[in-house]
Amino acid sequence: IFCHELKEIYKNTEPINDEWTEFINNENLDFYELLNLKEDFKISNEKRFYEYEHFAVYTIFRYFMKSLWSGNLVSVIKFLVVNLIFIYILDIRFWKLYNEKFALIDRINTVKFWSKQIEYCQENLDIIFMECYKNPFLNSGYLVEFLKNANLF
Repeated sequence: IFCHELKEIYKNTEPINDEWTEFINNENLDFYELLNLKEDFKISNEKRFYEYEHFAVYTIFRYFMKSLWSGNLVSVIKFLVVNLIFIYILDIRFWKLYNEKFALIDRINTVKFWSKQIEYCQENLDIIFMECYKNPFLNSGYLVEFLKNANLF
């Protein structure tokens, strides 16, 4: 259910370009199926998981001060977790497309693909933050349980 809900959240963002629309509306794009490849992905990229930490630090740095004004630090943390999971799934997708190879430039392109869609559009940022605030599938307990059970890192 979580994977389906996650895809729906990103599907509801305002499309910035055709590449995003084609990607997110692809009926063959199954987040749950991609997460089932995580063990092979982890083995293939085991020395590069620090890159997710870099994304986390960037997200906290970029959005933490905004949370001080809104008084909603929890949504920023959820925003970080949700986008980290989404980027992880994107990474697995591209890793699979590139014959189980995933270079640094691929990681950069994955984050750039996400950033263009989400960060370049205030409306899309607002959509994701609002989902983090009110979507029951993104409550803190559910996210923690998902991360524990998914064993992504």
